[in-house]
Amino acid sequence: MMALLLAGGRRARWPLAPLLFCLALLTGCDQVTFSDSIDLDFDFSLTRSDTLNLPYVTGSEMSLFVVGADGAEAAGWTFESSDPTVFRIEDDRGGSADCVAVRAGTVEVSVRDEDGDVVHEATIEVADPTRVTLLPHGPLLVDWEAPVERSGVDVLTDGTATLLVRFFRGDQRLYGNGTLSVGSGPDLIATPETTFLFEDREWLQLTPLTEGRHEVDLFFDGRRLGALEVRARTADEVASIELRDEPTRDPEEDDLRVALGLARLEDGTPVYGVDFTWDLDGIDQEGTGDLFRYTYDSNATSRLGVAFDGLGAQADIAATEGFVDSSNDLGCHVAARVGGLSSRPSSTAWSLGLGIMGCALRARRRRRSENPRRRRE
Repeated sequence: MMALLLAGGRRARWPLAPLLFCLALLTGCDQVTFSDSIDLDFDFSLTRSDTLNLPYVTGSEMSLFVVGADGAEAAGWTFESSDPTVFRIEDDRGGSADCVAVRAGTVEVSVRDEDGDVVHEATIEVADPTRVTLLPHGPLLVDWEAPVERSGVDVLTDGTATLLVRFFRGDQRLYGNGTLSVGSGPDLIATPETTFLFEDREWLQLTPLTEGRHEVDLFFDGRRLGALEVRARTADEVASIELRDEPTRDPEEDDLRVALGLARLEDGTPVYGVDFTWDLDGIDQEGTGDLFRYTYDSNATSRLGVAFDGLGAQADIAATEGFVDSSNDLGCHVAARVGGLSSRPSSTAWSLGLGIMGCALRARRRRRSENPRRRRE
């Protein structure tokens, strides 16, 4: 049975459509379902049931998609919300639509064919968050969640820390992005960022310009949710450096891997925003950053070193080459950041993986005002 997948809208950029279409063909879908742009796991369940990541956080944006069957001409299909004041459909393009979670509540969202018949519907809940968690990006890349404590976060003065933002209602996680805004004083640059690469994510980047304590207010949909203290540290306060490699977990040849450099205070508290220098078997690597990316080579062993302000750490990695990167880079240009190597990594898997993930899918960033704002009807 021939399956038809339709995807569009400003968040469902062209590269997602062929990928989802392949999934539809491989799974042989025979019914209409919904999916959203928040989390597309390649587990081949996409066309068998709704894959909506709910509830959505108030003020967030996402795209909805339909997967049709029997050669349905979905170009004329339309989305409909039972209450646009709760969940609003925007930019309906036939089989996909950009949407906004306007306020807390529950609605029925349906899609109608060209004859006006409902071909599928789903219940969608929008909720207000009661708290937020912040996870430093670097540790996440080595499969280590190191949530920022309620007391605040330590960042090197003039350095930048990138934190993943997750909203919760009690213990229930809420999904969607584009709702975060911030407020801070002139000595702290606080910038919300949004990425779109298989999973929509909300980020917060913090750069303290002067030493001491700063505060950033966090808002969702223009409403204050809380505040975070940012403690700006100096280089001489860094007491040690840790080098953490990505867990092994049965890697295969040419797997893409990453090592993380992490600075710590005397009491062991992490300090983010540090740009380290790196060497591989004593050879200095071009650039600075908190990450070193490499391809796994089971037949190789190299000594990786990381250093900052006279401090250092070393570890053995299964690689012969790599390049310096930064957890502050959220865009698609990582494949071009090669230190001490040719203009592009030699590994076919590396080039293909980073090329597809980093460029073909165009991870898109949208900067928003540092001042709190509220989306209005």
